[in-house]
Amino acid sequence: MFPTENVRMRAGHGFSLIEVLIAVVVLSIGLLALGALQTSLVRSSAETKARSGALALAEDELERVRAFTARVGTVDGESYSTLVPITEANAQVIADADSAVGGSRGGVEYRRWRDVQRYIWNSSTNRFDAWTGAMNATDQAVVQANGNLVPGVEFKVATVFVSWQDAQQGTRRVRVSDSISAISPSESAKVRDARRGGVRRPEVLIRDPSLEGGVIPIAIDSGDGARETAATNPRPEIVSQGNRSTVVETRFDVLTFSDVGSQLSQVQRRVETAIVGCTCDTAAAGTGPARRPTYWNGTRYTAPPVASYTPIAGAATGNGQNAITQSTLCEACCRDHHDPSGETGPKFDPLRSSHVHHRIDAATGELVAASSGRYLESCRLIRVDGVWSVAADMFSEHLGLLATADDAQSPLPAQTAQENYEDFVIDYLAQSRLPPGGTVDADAVAASFGLDEPSSIEIEKPAASPACPGPHCRFLHSRGMYIDYLESDAQSRITSALSGCQETGSDRVFCILPYLPFTTINTTELARWSTRDSSVVEVSNTLSQIFGDPNDPKAGVVNSVTA
Repeated sequence: MFPTENVRMRAGHGFSLIEVLIAVVVLSIGLLALGALQTSLVRSSAETKARSGALALAEDELERVRAFTARVGTVDGESYSTLVPITEANAQVIADADSAVGGSRGGVEYRRWRDVQRYIWNSSTNRFDAWTGAMNATDQAVVQANGNLVPGVEFKVATVFVSWQDAQQGTRRVRVSDSISAISPSESAKVRDARRGGVRRPEVLIRDPSLEGGVIPIAIDSGDGARETAATNPRPEIVSQGNRSTVVETRFDVLTFSDVGSQLSQVQRRVETAIVGCTCDTAAAGTGPARRPTYWNGTRYTAPPVASYTPIAGAATGNGQNAITQSTLCEACCRDHHDPSGETGPKFDPLRSSHVHHRIDAATGELVAASSGRYLESCRLIRVDGVWSVAADMFSEHLGLLATADDAQSPLPAQTAQENYEDFVIDYLAQSRLPPGGTVDADAVAASFGLDEPSSIEIEKPAASPACPGPHCRFLHSRGMYIDYLESDAQSRITSALSGCQETGSDRVFCILPYLPFTTINTTELARWSTRDSSVVEVSNTLSQIFGDPNDPKAGVVNSVTA
């Protein structure tokens, strides 16, 4: 037996089995956590990639439908009118084989569909109301369903859905929404002068058009602060070739405006117009596309749809002495201005059953029908959404003279004559366009307002052969009144305006004038004046060159030779 104080315990060295087991457990848990984290990271990465692909597909669809180039039809892809819902049952399936966006789908199969809601400006409530009818309803159908809605002043809200299945076979989904205007990107990039009710737009101030000589505004609203419409004096576009100058087109603007004082007016609508005379050739037909006419739909001139046929003719060309000098707009005029048999919808020449072209016979100098080769053509073009488009023909409903001062003192109509002319236009439109309408003798209406007839303009009898200017001379001033043919949607808009009209009697015409495509044009300088009997009157053209001072429009002087 050893003494207690001599017994000493030695300190242990190394790990016990329990400590090792605990360390192994802790390490295993950490490794398992790292494995789970790695799996989660892989899954999250795959989910993020799938979600990014789904968002890209949704945004691609929105960009595709937003980039339409036409209001109606299927020009260059989807149009605004064909932007309609696609149900989930009819969803587009997009897999690896589809590389429209981003190439491979990484083994993920997507399904894409969309919802569409249309909103149209309601003129009675001054707000955009949801449209409950078909998303591709025509403007005419919209007006007939609710005359207070203004087609074109609208937008659609498109919501694109994309779904896919995740690794656990669960369905995931993303959606992207955006509003899409009825104005295409190409349109909105250009200056839009047509008035679009309810849409905020820049205020355009111009010098009061009535201050320009020869411009006679017509009031289209009754009461104070009324809006007026007027056409500027036509101006030529002249091309010089060698020693010869050729007028290739004539341009003018039809303005709707209101007076704001200080000789300024605010523009509500501006219709830029060009008139061209062209030589066309069926052998020069281009590859297209040909387009149907732009026409007045009651609120604006429409974007012309693509025709169903290939171009029939093109602008004639030539070389050297045979070169033809004509407007660059003649290509569109010659290409588009056709109404083939069987073509439906608005026509270029809606009042004729057949659209016949003519040429000048070289031997006789007479106009003869031309079914092929070169022929003569004239067109009215209107700038629609920044692009010159061939319009449906307008029709002259009255052409007459307005009295000017004695002694050839001024080429402008007398103030009384201008006022009488304004009253004549309003009265004629009331008689011819208000129900029941019918045929109205424009010359008789003009005579009732004391306007000069071309055959009875008063000139003082001379004592001897006169010299102009002098007491026996007058400048000649002519005006034409033109009205577009009314297609069914424009007629519906006018009918709708009349149904809510508060005016009575002939004043009801003021309810439809804002929607009636009419204009009066100073045709003085477009004329070349002559006389049938030079022993009775002499007529001289005063200009040595085409068109003179825009503030002093004049072109002819008439004087009496005998009693």
